[in-house]
Amino acid sequence: MANTTSNKNSNYNDFWVKVAGSLVASEVIDALGRKESIFRRITTAVFYTDLLGGFVISLALWEIVRYVINQLDKKFDWFKYPFFITDSSFTILLSFNLLKWLQKTLRSN
Repeated sequence: MANTTSNKNSNYNDFWVKVAGSLVASEVIDALGRKESIFRRITTAVFYTDLLGGFVISLALWEIVRYVINQLDKKFDWFKYPFFITDSSFTILLSFNLLKWLQKTLRSN
């Protein structure tokens, strides 16, 4: 299944997508459960500290995922072996649902 003929490094041109996506993700996660509006929160210094912390975490996670994707791109041809993607997605989805079921079961006891 491994693609040994091409050992290229995929070069995704996504710098600004990562920056904007990390900022948006940081703000959305920070806003969850807060009663103050965004306009009130941007006037405090704590907002920017929280935003920076969330941005760094989100960007680090994004870079980890990008590294894994680059490693998989080197090893597998996504057009030649599309079942690998389907199998991986199915495994992740199954694991997620299993964890949700387990969490519900443990909470009910």
